[in-house]
Amino acid sequence: IPRTKTKVMINVADPNSALQWWYLPIDGVGLVRMEFLISNHIKVHPMALVHPDRVESRQEKKEIESLTSQFKDDPTEYFVDILARGVSKIAAVFYPRPVIV
Repeated sequence: IPRTKTKVMINVADPNSALQWWYLPIDGVGLVRMEFLISNHIKVHPMALVHPDRVESRQEKKEIESLTSQFKDDPTEYFVDILARGVSKIAAVFYPRPVIV
């Protein structure tokens, strides 16, 4: 694919899919789709981690406990950790080109 005079940036919804697009002649990532990163990788709504007492479903509570088992002291750190890993994976793939989050 030839380069264009117009800057071309892509949207990325999945850190793993970033590995499929690194070779394209693009100028960076114009948008990291955070809602997809949260639903597909973090798999927990951030407010469910902030207010676990408001989660009514036993099944959902078990799933959250399973996902956050390494973060017993502060389950909100699970969200921060997985989010940071996802964004950093995308940024690493496209470095030194810009990645807009």
